[in-house]
Amino acid sequence: MEAREALARARSWSSPGVRPQPETAKEVASTLADRVEALERAAAAVLRNALDAVEVHPCDVHDDAVRAKGLRGPMADLYAAVKNTQ
Repeated sequence: MEAREALARARSWSSPGVRPQPETAKEVASTLADRVEALERAAAAVLRNALDAVEVHPCDVHDDAVRAKGLRGPMADLYAAVKNTQ
């Protein structure tokens, strides 16, 4: 799934009236799990694009940790947050 599609899906769930309000704890948990999953997919897609844009030595082309050193600002923060949850 493309980053834009995943992010649009996650955003659509926060819009009023898009999904019915859950009535049970099980439905709440399921809704939250769906939202977290959509956000994780969006974050992974955005990070993949950012990591692929970082130029590295050819021997490091498959090493995301090396590529991550080229990330700056919020993208570096997002990378760190995602890596801390895995």
